[in-house]
Amino acid sequence: MPAAYAKPWLSFPEQAELLRARGMPDVDEHLDDLAQLGYYRLSGYWYPFRQIGPNGVSRGDHFFEGTTFRDVLALYNFDTRLRESVWACLSALEIQLRVSVGHELGRLDPFAHVNPDVLDQRVVARKFDQFRRSLESLQVRSKEDFVQHFLQRYDGLMPVWVATEIMQMGQLVTLFELAPFAVRRDIAERYGARADEFHSWLKSSNIIRNVVAHHGRLWNRSIGMKPQLSHRRSDPLLDHARGTVDRIYGVLAVMAYLLRARGTHDRLMELRSVLLDFPQMRTVSPAMMKMPVSWEQHVLWSPGWKLGEATSPRG
Repeated sequence: MPAAYAKPWLSFPEQAELLRARGMPDVDEHLDDLAQLGYYRLSGYWYPFRQIGPNGVSRGDHFFEGTTFRDVLALYNFDTRLRESVWACLSALEIQLRVSVGHELGRLDPFAHVNPDVLDQRVVARKFDQFRRSLESLQVRSKEDFVQHFLQRYDGLMPVWVATEIMQMGQLVTLFELAPFAVRRDIAERYGARADEFHSWLKSSNIIRNVVAHHGRLWNRSIGMKPQLSHRRSDPLLDHARGTVDRIYGVLAVMAYLLRARGTHDRLMELRSVLLDFPQMRTVSPAMMKMPVSWEQHVLWSPGWKLGEATSPRG
């Protein structure tokens, strides 16, 4: 039987008193930060500063000696900058994907997204009906002027290169999956990827996009939808990341690869700069993101790499 929640409401000064009693001596200096950011949001950032319990696994309530609220804020601010940089990177990739999917499917049929006959029949059987319903619902709710134009003049029927502009990222990923294999392969090859691994990269990126869009903690997040790197065993660019796909570095490495492939170097260098600015403190480290030692010296993150130098397995 679930336990009843019994923790009392606490005022901000009372929250500060609780943190001070648990070993955070400077919390009174940051009462405004506590009130602006919230105890519960910040608790995810001070969690790594909590002492390990007697069983060697769980965390106790008290902090490691020397823990300060200033350290927690430094980690929070790093994560904020990381989210902002990742959002900029994903936005660039998402816009490119909208164009690629709309353009290549439009080559087959201007209305390929609503014509199951030209799509991958194996996926159509599982996903097309739900995809079409969700897209119709999105179109009905849209206030975009161009959507209203198509509704009034063409009874709402938009060609696929227009429809991709209103799709949510998850719908765009589903449409990529629905596309015939030849289309998926051609789009993926522009990024130096196989069709199957590229699809997994898109799904992982969409998960991260949702975390960022909702201002969630990103820096040490576990990745449930892991990007596929099994075909990168001999790839000098991504082989080093194969063991990191359950944490954020694996997704960041894939993102770096995709940005390089499409020539979006400025966003990548901004991300690299943010990662290099990980706060220096005793209790937390970039290893918690599964970032390899000297990652910044890897060719993947260097300014000079071009897609033609990469291994691009077909499939």
